[in-house]
Amino acid sequence: MTKQGGGYKTWKLRWFVLTPVSLAYYKDRDDDPIDRIILSTIDKVEDAFIKTNIHNSLAVGTPSRTYYMFTESPQDRDDWLIELRKYVRLAKARF
Repeated sequence: MTKQGGGYKTWKLRWFVLTPVSLAYYKDRDDDPIDRIILSTIDKVEDAFIKTNIHNSLAVGTPSRTYYMFTESPQDRDDWLIELRKYVRLAKARF
């Protein structure tokens, strides 16, 4: 996906990996993660077109930050939304 930066708000292509505990993102597939979003801290996973004015965009919100990203297709965005919501529900159920 392409993710908006936290400081300068530029858009950069990132490699995302969803696990039962976190959503991590990387500059390249073989690099160390830039950051990990702990799933149990996520309080929002939603379509973000109204906020970003970018098709296929989504928002992942935590108490400290909202991450904006977009996919190449509507189907990819929908797949990410479904999986993220499912994994966040499961992570919160464990606590």
